[in-house]
Amino acid sequence: MFPAGRQLCARSRKMRMAPPLSRHLHPSPYLYPMQRRKVQKTGGGSFSFVLPKDWALSHHADREIVIMGHATGALTIYGLDHEQAFTATVDVSEKSRKELLNELISLYSLGVDEIRVEGKFGSTTKKDIRAIMRFLMGFEIVSENHQAIVLKSVLSDQALSFEQCLLSMETNARSMFLDAVEAFFSGDKEMGADVIERDVDVDRLYHLVIRNHQSLLQDKMQESLESRSLLESSAYEYIAAQIERVADRAVNIAKLSLEEQTLPIDEKTTQTIRRLSNEIIKLFAGSMDQKLDNKRIVGLELEVEPLVQKISRAELQFMQKPSQEGLLFLVNLQRTVAYIQNILEKRFQMTFFKKEPTA
Repeated sequence: MFPAGRQLCARSRKMRMAPPLSRHLHPSPYLYPMQRRKVQKTGGGSFSFVLPKDWALSHHADREIVIMGHATGALTIYGLDHEQAFTATVDVSEKSRKELLNELISLYSLGVDEIRVEGKFGSTTKKDIRAIMRFLMGFEIVSENHQAIVLKSVLSDQALSFEQCLLSMETNARSMFLDAVEAFFSGDKEMGADVIERDVDVDRLYHLVIRNHQSLLQDKMQESLESRSLLESSAYEYIAAQIERVADRAVNIAKLSLEEQTLPIDEKTTQTIRRLSNEIIKLFAGSMDQKLDNKRIVGLELEVEPLVQKISRAELQFMQKPSQEGLLFLVNLQRTVAYIQNILEKRFQMTFFKKEPTA
């Protein structure tokens, strides 16, 4: 086990840290204590029960209700106010770009449908908001004046499934990793800069996965429509975090390509590490294969330890001819293997989530 692999996306956790919600979110939820209600069979063979009067009046359920079925067999009942947008307000006064980025992404990840940004706008605030919009997939500016900007979700919760998001993340992260390795050894600074720029594409898909998971937790997305339980949703979010970290390691390698190497790496060592990098990325692709079963997952997990040993041997080569960039490169390879191992472990657990077919 790699301790680094268990450090779940420290940067993303910070970005997801939400401000005190009592200051931002409205309307406040109206909670009703659990009760048992009598069910009566009507003449037509259907069943009925009585809704609590105060709840029905508070949620505009006195004439019509919405009933949502879940994969667990549970039913959720909503009043007509359920269709109201989940909104939030952000005060930008004296906020730095980083603070604004963290707050908007936190609200987006929580599943907020509409964000009103208001307060004292600085000279670059509106430009910063437009740049931040790149991270908020499905959000558009729907209203803007000198006092406020309103951001609203125009993307259906079911527009992209968890699998589609994760496969797109894996494809982008794998491409970034391969290009970062090439940029490092070829000294192609333009390619390295391009890898760094593409990291936002993985990040925005990652935040969409978090948002969809939060939607399931808040009963905004029907489990029956997504065909996913909360347990599976949590697993997808965890895997997304590991892929996002693989992309971050690719960014770290790309940044090394932008620096002047303190000591050139000899051709033999270069070929060894290139082969090692290709083996790692092959394992990464295998870990995300949609057709993985228990036997194949165990087989892939057995490939982890030999890769770790090869990385250790490569480190010894660099110790003989110290290269700071080379050692940092290998550290990123080792962390990448740790994240892939985490994905395989979670994929193995997910094989037990499958429901037995009904007769």
